Amino acid sequence: MANIFQIVVERLLGIGFYNFLLPFILLSTVLYAVLRKTQLLGDSVALHAIISIAVGLFVFGSPVILGTSLTVPLTSFLTQGVIIILALVFGFLISGLFYPTLGEKLTDIFKEGPASWLVWVVLGFAAAVGLAEFLINPIRSLLSTSKAPGDLLVVTIMFVVFFIVLLIVTMSAAKEIK
Repeated sequence: MANIFQIVVERLLGIGFYNFLLPFILLSTVLYAVLRKTQLLGDSVALHAIISIAVGLFVFGSPVILGTSLTVPLTSFLTQGVIIILALVFGFLISGLFYPTLGEKLTDIFKEGPASWLVWVVLGFAAAVGLAEFLINPIRSLLSTSKAPGDLLVVTIMFVVFFIVLLIVTMSAAKEIK
């Protein structure tokens, strides 16, 4: 005999509550919090809300357009991310026992500002949990109809993105030196 909670969960599952709505709310909330905290786009609350909702709809609307599913890659990405965060927390706790001035050393490393700190954290997190593979699969499926080899196009796109990020970082470093 099914209880009321099982019926509710099955109905929510049937309408896509767990596949779309909850991940959309999570992504939009996290992106909104990051935009508010870093103030990369200014002080406008409305602008942060619009951008976070638009990015959330774009991310979770693209699987419908492409005909793919984000459930498995998103679940593995979030699981790996939680494991990495837990490892970092325990690493900082243990290193704090043996090296009490670790906080001062980290502030010296990341004293360029919150934008530089955010770039390094995002790049390190993406490299650690394999975000590149998460992003490459939809691109590879789009490019599979192309006449050029898919791996060549993906590598070319990755180099272009890497070059753009490197250019932005070096330009900001050059501005700080002047």
